Amino acid sequence: MDNIVIYLSIKRGFIFLDEWLSYYLLYNLLYSSNYYMFFIASILAIIFNGYGYKSYWEIEERYNEYLINKINKIDDK
Repeated sequence: MDNIVIYLSIKRGFIFLDEWLSYYLLYNLLYSSNYYMFFIASILAIIFNGYGYKSYWEIEERYNEYLINKINKIDDK
């Protein structure tokens, strides 16, 4: 059970860093007037950041359901 908490925390950290790295790169591309690369990088950032959040939520949702079941079992006793 502790392993899943550590895993989700690390995954959330990577998603956070990836998202801010994307913002930094997009800002630099826009600032340097490289609009073609900015457009491509924007599309890729949306796709990959969205995929990261989706996979995180799928795992987190299963873990939340597990915790709710455990709490309900404790309440039933």
